[in-house]
Amino acid sequence: MKTTTTCINPSLAALALTLGWAGYASAQLVPVDGGYTATPTTLPPTYEDTGGTELTDGDVGTLVWPDLATDGVPLTGWQNVDATATFNFTAPVNIGRVLAWFADSDGSAGVSVPESIRVTTTGGFDQLFPVTNPVGSGTTVAIVLDGFDITTDNVTLEIARNTALDNPLCCGGAYEWTMLSEVQFFAPGTTVPPALLAPAAVDLGGVIDNPGTANGVLNIGNVAAATSDLTITSVSLSGTDAGSFTLGTSPTSLMPGESGEVTFSFDSGGAVGTYTANIDIVSNDAGSPTSIPVTVEVFAIVPVVPSTPYQQAVVASNPLVYWTFDEAGDTDNAIDLINNVAETELVAQGGATRVPSTVTAGGVSLGRAASFDGGSTTRFDAADLSDDLLPTGSIDQFALEMWFRANDASAQYFMETFSEGGVANQSSLIIGFNGHGLLDEFEIFAGSRTGLTLIDPTEWHHAVVAHYGAGDLEIYIDGVMGTVTGDYNSVQTFGRFALGHTVQATTNGLVGQIDEFAIYDLTGLADDAARRAHVAGIAAHHAVTADPLGFRITEVSREPGNRISLTWTSRPNTSYSIFWSSDLADFGADVTDNVPSAGGTTTHEFDDPSIDFNNPQGLPNVFFRVSEN
Repeated sequence: MKTTTTCINPSLAALALTLGWAGYASAQLVPVDGGYTATPTTLPPTYEDTGGTELTDGDVGTLVWPDLATDGVPLTGWQNVDATATFNFTAPVNIGRVLAWFADSDGSAGVSVPESIRVTTTGGFDQLFPVTNPVGSGTTVAIVLDGFDITTDNVTLEIARNTALDNPLCCGGAYEWTMLSEVQFFAPGTTVPPALLAPAAVDLGGVIDNPGTANGVLNIGNVAAATSDLTITSVSLSGTDAGSFTLGTSPTSLMPGESGEVTFSFDSGGAVGTYTANIDIVSNDAGSPTSIPVTVEVFAIVPVVPSTPYQQAVVASNPLVYWTFDEAGDTDNAIDLINNVAETELVAQGGATRVPSTVTAGGVSLGRAASFDGGSTTRFDAADLSDDLLPTGSIDQFALEMWFRANDASAQYFMETFSEGGVANQSSLIIGFNGHGLLDEFEIFAGSRTGLTLIDPTEWHHAVVAHYGAGDLEIYIDGVMGTVTGDYNSVQTFGRFALGHTVQATTNGLVGQIDEFAIYDLTGLADDAARRAHVAGIAAHHAVTADPLGFRITEVSREPGNRISLTWTSRPNTSYSIFWSSDLADFGADVTDNVPSAGGTTTHEFDDPSIDFNNPQGLPNVFFRVSEN
């Protein structure tokens, strides 16, 4: 192949910029018509270059990291290696700009943009472009390689991975992965007018009717190849439900390649329904004005009534979400008892199914359980437990509750959340990862691991993990607080959510069962003591009893010193009042009005109210009544 290099301007320094938008004028694009070769990917088939066409198929992959439906597509990935890609043209072409689109997660899951990119040709062109990590994360960005004018029939990109050891989110501080989705070539010197770049539509998703409000952001930008600023003349609202939306701030001018935000808010007044409006932008873009539809759905939540004593105990503890897996169908969606909306249903994927649970809590049957075979796609999955649906998008004081059993003696992940913004491993549960020779350690992971004393994982266990912030962690197994080691510190972030495997399916999944999974927000409780007491009550679910006679006094006895002891069946996280009577007719006299529950049963000792100085023997009969507050 022959290559000639012309018109190199020594006054133009090497330039590496980042661009969050596609949209260069098609007349500038130089098609790669001779194919290309690239370093083989290191995790086939998840990130392999399908058919040798993925880097030039036109899909730049402007996706939230990771894509909520398909983890790998359209990304081509390399782990801990420097990659090379050579692009060929059937005849010499004139090139002045290269765009290389990389995944940018700011270290989440060990992914980073490259450290540098070297552009070479066989004709002798050789220029190194250092890469500056762009502001923000979670989307695929274009690294712009600019400032040259070459004529060639081949271009090679030498991609140097990020070798810094300052990643706070993953992998021992390393950035392990470089992921490329597309490479585009453009002719030099073409004048490009400003162009407004914006999504085709904005969907705020679901909003609960109480209060029925939401905040939104419309990201806009000016095409990077533009030779002048984008001037925004006006931003306004139109459409059927425009009155339910209010505009906030917006930019007035955007330089080439610059992006900005149009902020807005929504308020339905609590009325259920689907609301639509348009954000209309007038600018010096030739296609102006531009109208971007905005949609939001307001719905009412009707919780599912708990049907067993165990479910009643969990619901009484006020979880954010709670899945029982008791649906009749083996692969039906798992319904969240608390919210009972499609957005919080868990979808069975791969080999995920249901089986009859073989565990009981204090004799209470737990019905059916989710079952997993360890396959790479096997999980119960929610696309996005978003902050529009739940009371808060992320919480740093939370508790996780579940029953679990493992059937295979290998290290396994069995739960993971992945935030909307791209931060991986916000909270992952693992068993056996540290390899004690058996599947014997229960761990929670978020960049660093915190372990619990050894357990027998092949038996059913009730687990509660509570995080109080700033590395303060408690873990209960079967109602008993264990010894915690490590420095785990994170928030529970509601993005994509998976049970039975990780979100990305790049590690070992669970071979076993999970049942009765619940997440609790502890931030609304009064103080640290209240939070810890609440978690202790959640841990007491392990011993919830099935009482066929329902709520009742089970024992009454006289104790030394004219004392009475009462024991009754109780529910966790509530309180009781005790009343007494001498004739079974009038129970107006109370012993106390605030006895906290001790779990499945509660005992309270008090002075015998029938004893007084005028009648030291007491009344012949005294009756007691316990009432739940």
